[in-house]
Amino acid sequence: MVLLAVCEPVLESDSLQFGFKHNAGCNEAIFSLKSVIKYFTDRGSSVFLASLDIKKAFDHVHHYKLFRSLLSIGVPLIVVDVLCNWYSKMFCVVKWNGALSRVFIIGSGVRQGSCLSPAIFNMFMNAFIVNLRQSDIGCHILNMYYGCLLYADDIVLLSPSLKGLQCMLDICFQTACDMSSLQFNCSKSHCLVVGKAVTVKLQSMLLGDTPIHWSQSVKYLGVYVASGKTMSFDVNTTKRAFYAACNSIFANTDGLNEMALLSLQEAYSLSVLMYAAPALHLSVKQTNELNVCWNMVFRRIFRYNKWESVQAVIDGCGRLDVRHLILLHKIQFYRRIFYVNDCVLHNLFCALLLSDSVFDCMISVFTCDAARNVYMQFRADLTD
Repeated sequence: MVLLAVCEPVLESDSLQFGFKHNAGCNEAIFSLKSVIKYFTDRGSSVFLASLDIKKAFDHVHHYKLFRSLLSIGVPLIVVDVLCNWYSKMFCVVKWNGALSRVFIIGSGVRQGSCLSPAIFNMFMNAFIVNLRQSDIGCHILNMYYGCLLYADDIVLLSPSLKGLQCMLDICFQTACDMSSLQFNCSKSHCLVVGKAVTVKLQSMLLGDTPIHWSQSVKYLGVYVASGKTMSFDVNTTKRAFYAACNSIFANTDGLNEMALLSLQEAYSLSVLMYAAPALHLSVKQTNELNVCWNMVFRRIFRYNKWESVQAVIDGCGRLDVRHLILLHKIQFYRRIFYVNDCVLHNLFCALLLSDSVFDCMISVFTCDAARNVYMQFRADLTD
């Protein structure tokens, strides 16, 4: 922790890296992906996307390359010397049926559980963004580069052209080769197209000499992005995970008080249903489907039939239904990314969200005058 505090000024990875950082996370990464694709498809262009998987990236970090990258960004030599000393003393044994193997040295990988490891891993992965930025190939919005999005070792490439995407794949492959130990898992890497070009039969892209095939959907940070003329998300996997969590709680809480059971469902199941909801662009039908899922929980807890409305019960418990929860979380999320000191998110916000249609849709859900006034003040701040 002392070393992290000393090196914090120079351990600042690129703003397109969303993993292991303050005021950044899955929501911000998914929002950026959605916003970039929507920006281009709304203007009649297609977006060609590649989701790349690295084989055990944390375990394959080459120590020598890691220390060189830290020195190149200005980490003090004496700090790197301490890290070299620590990493040179990493040994392991394998235990099997009570027998121990010989001791062997660990020659690659970051220290598991160390508070310093996420920051230095980000700097190690930063080479991908640096090389792609220098090429200037990929998507741009308002003269800002959005061709590559990283969350730790999850890499997504975004290009408005096939030729550009292939060039970006070549750059990533060469960067991984320069890092010596990193290898891409081509069987888990996929390409996706969103926009008018979805109807065109496309040849497989190449990552080195290995082809990467086009898919109908790509999983990114727990959500599924579907191919089509416009961007869409698949909520069926979310619903399945939600029902699994609900049934697990119901199976182990016989005789529990209704409100206590509701609190458990809110803590462990509702969070599954609401995962990444502020960053997603869901249709009315999908939002209603998620709302039905949560209503079923109220029906089961308070013993209502499937055809009976539970809106009065939700209101009586002082809760909101999922439709209003999603809108509330969206507004809180938009407010946070507007005020956060991040040019990437702020630029996307200005490019996509400052439209009357977005705000008019949101203001229509407020029936409380106090909430409406707070929201209108926020909108006034944005326009100023």
